[in-house]
Amino acid sequence: MASSGSRGRPAGINSMAIVRLFRCITGPKLRRLYYQGYRDQGVPYEPNKAERYADNVILAAYLLCSFAYHISPFYFAYQLIRHGMPSITGILGTFKMFAFVPISFSLAYIVRGFGRFKNETYNNFLISLTSVRQFRGTVGPAESLSLSLSLFPETPLSEGRAKLRKKYNANRAKLLSVDGNCIDSVFIDRRGSPDANAKGNKLVICCEGNAAYYEVGLPEIPLMAGFSVLGWNHPGFAESTGLPFPDQEFHAIDVVIRYAVTRLGFEFSNIIILAWSIGGYTASCAAMSYPDIGGVILDATFDELFPLAKQRISPIFESFTRGMVDEYYNLNIAQQIKHYSGPLLVVRRELDEMMSINSDVATNRANYLLVQILQSRYPNLVSAEALRELWNWLKCVSESYRNQLIADAGVNSSQCKAKIVNYMSVHGSDYPWLIGDGMTEREKIQLILFLATQYMLNHRSTHCQPLPVDYLFYIPDKKGNLRE
Repeated sequence: MASSGSRGRPAGINSMAIVRLFRCITGPKLRRLYYQGYRDQGVPYEPNKAERYADNVILAAYLLCSFAYHISPFYFAYQLIRHGMPSITGILGTFKMFAFVPISFSLAYIVRGFGRFKNETYNNFLISLTSVRQFRGTVGPAESLSLSLSLFPETPLSEGRAKLRKKYNANRAKLLSVDGNCIDSVFIDRRGSPDANAKGNKLVICCEGNAAYYEVGLPEIPLMAGFSVLGWNHPGFAESTGLPFPDQEFHAIDVVIRYAVTRLGFEFSNIIILAWSIGGYTASCAAMSYPDIGGVILDATFDELFPLAKQRISPIFESFTRGMVDEYYNLNIAQQIKHYSGPLLVVRRELDEMMSINSDVATNRANYLLVQILQSRYPNLVSAEALRELWNWLKCVSESYRNQLIADAGVNSSQCKAKIVNYMSVHGSDYPWLIGDGMTEREKIQLILFLATQYMLNHRSTHCQPLPVDYLFYIPDKKGNLRE
């Protein structure tokens, strides 16, 4: 006789198994495994036959849907021209033709779920996933979990993560921004590392450019220099959710900064932001919001977006483009970085084909960024004559020409440094400075040219070439933005 406790429960039905099966159907895609005690021996996850077959069907259905979505305007236009307004019968026929796609999706997800249900490795992963700590700001370690959210090239990114993990013992984390996006990040801790010295106590936060990812992007540069590094992917890039619109980018870098301070334990003064290309926007957001950050390096970036967009469109679309940029993509880096008073370095690529017209250094948008920074910080120095000489320096096509112009202007570095140090000792270091009152035009020209050499480094390369490691040793001092 059955006990009373088992009455009413259908034979063979286990509620926990049903819940587990549902989680296998809806769970994230597992790509790589790292075992306790063998952190550098990551191995690819091996799906069973059911999972592999279902993954192929899901990919094919996704590609078919994407293809149908993009050709649909042409298809319906063709039908309208050839047959006129569609009838109910025609609409139903089209619906039946594509009805198999959601059915295929559903069946493939169920088959994959059953395959995962029978895979012990995936079930252990689900157990680990439920134990991950979640809080407002981050969702704990993510070294063994990976969400498949897009069709970006997976192999290079997976290999990049594996390399960071194996070579630098990197740890991944998902950071939850205030707008609900999950930002994929990676952290390499060099504090206490014997080969990093004092540089390991400083954290370099990398802000990637467009179509760039931390897996194959900026982190390698500060890592080779010995710094601790925090990399992250833009909303909608690789395994970060959301879309790369300005408001979402702002919230993304905000949660990255808060994670670095509240969870990783770095002081603001020990944080350096390294930004490349359009990543300068998120860097300027962080610098504006957290003015105590220890330094900002803007590499191959611009002052505002519209001038770059203007040179790549027909003049008849100029007003339309201006409206679109102002409304949806107002990436005004120069305006935002003016609110930051800390150490700042602008790296200009002399052969930059993206930030200039025909790689002409005189048209590089970094020039305009530097001019606005100097005008904001030293308004009394940037007179009409000083500004003209500054532009002459910016238009020089080589380092030798720039050095000759500085020599002809009579710039004495020691005297210029002495003037800056003397001003700070009396008036402090908060910007804007009123230095320049009572100076002759020649003295203003000398000082503004000297400051230009402190704020800008020139690198003779195109837009996408990696920045040399030694450029990270040119971070200006917090007092007066002076470099050795």
